[in-house]
Amino acid sequence: MISLEHARLLTALALFGIASAQDLRTREVPDWIPLLLAVSGLALAGAEALAVQSILPVLLSAGMLVLCFAFAYVLYRLGAWAGGDVKLFTGLGAVLPSYSGMLFFPFLALAASALAVFPFLVLYVLAGFRKPSVRREFLKELKKVPVRSWLSGFILFAGITLSEWAGVPYASLVLVPAMYYTRRLNLFTVPAVFSYSFYLDPFRTLSMLSYSVLVSAAFILGTVSFRTARKTVLRRRIPAREAREGMIPAKDYWLLPDGRIITTEPSLFGPRKQVGRLLADSRSAAGLTPEQAEEIRRLAGQGKIKWFEEKLSIPFVPVFALGILLAALFPAVFSILKAI
Repeated sequence: MISLEHARLLTALALFGIASAQDLRTREVPDWIPLLLAVSGLALAGAEALAVQSILPVLLSAGMLVLCFAFAYVLYRLGAWAGGDVKLFTGLGAVLPSYSGMLFFPFLALAASALAVFPFLVLYVLAGFRKPSVRREFLKELKKVPVRSWLSGFILFAGITLSEWAGVPYASLVLVPAMYYTRRLNLFTVPAVFSYSFYLDPFRTLSMLSYSVLVSAAFILGTVSFRTARKTVLRRRIPAREAREGMIPAKDYWLLPDGRIITTEPSLFGPRKQVGRLLADSRSAAGLTPEQAEEIRRLAGQGKIKWFEEKLSIPFVPVFALGILLAALFPAVFSILKAI
């Protein structure tokens, strides 16, 4: 007989699986799916409360539902998430507030989904490699990778090894970034740590170094694929007169006081320099409003704008579903790696 915790996980994965299929097929998720997530979560919490004779499971489920909604609603107001994303994340908070001792599990799943998106990006770029423009952009981004990134596998190994020697398990979270940006220190530290570690245990040293190099190589490949995809396979160029509500701009479109229209590449983080009136916002997950789409078509009719570049985003729900699975498997995978 499966435990209530596993029942919660299976419920979440099953409903997110259905939502993923709908998202891939129609780019919309029916409202009954997040509603069923929330109702199922509260019902399972009620069953657990009866089993343990405590109201804490219900309070945890309801509290995480509220917390997830508040977090997602802020992202919605900032334009980073669409309404369907808010509903699904809220439902996940109710059905799976924690798992295998991991509190705030929905937020861990969200962090894991950031990693899960990289395989999708790599596949998108590989599929578009037949186009010369994609190959050129990929090689251009690859050349921008700094030398220290190519050596990051050795730095990662050294940081983890030093933290183990110090007896502080999470010291590597500070050591690795510090060593990454300290070039002169690494000229001595990294070779010294590797040599001494190899002297103590050659097999384990080579195994850990192999894992570290693979992780850094995967990160470089994912980062380069992300930058390449943003500029090539995840955008398309259409006549501006065909702009429609919901289309997400691949660039920021600005209307200058003199009536000219210019575009700027989007900035993912940080403040954006105002160069006029923002006509179309690349950061908006909801895409063009009806008024913005109409204005772009009107300006196209006046000959002020000829082309519109639309962002072709990767479906969020399948990636998030994979993030849930990865987060749930993390304790088991970590135990296996630790044993190895």
